[in-house]
Amino acid sequence: MKRVLILFIILFTGFSSYAQQAADEKAIQATIINVFDAVARLDDAGIKAQCTPDFTLIERGQVLNADTLLKWLAPLKGKGVKRVNTINFVKTGQQGNTAW
Repeated sequence: MKRVLILFIILFTGFSSYAQQAADEKAIQATIINVFDAVARLDDAGIKAQCTPDFTLIERGQVLNADTLLKWLAPLKGKGVKRVNTINFVKTGQQGNTAW
């Protein structure tokens, strides 16, 4: 009986941490999708709401922070530009307070 209890605890701990990791990955992916949806809408407030002060985006070889991203998007406003995002997550990771 003691062995069954120990096995149950080990299995439960493993599944619990896996479930937490999957939930964290979904939250990270949702944030990334929200940022790019705001970019597609040219929504400055929406972009700022999703980004931390140390936000970094590499787009077409350019390194952008939130302010440079907004400046980069500004000339597109009012020109009928439509951006369609397709995001396929190959790998989602997190180290400390940094996610990718």
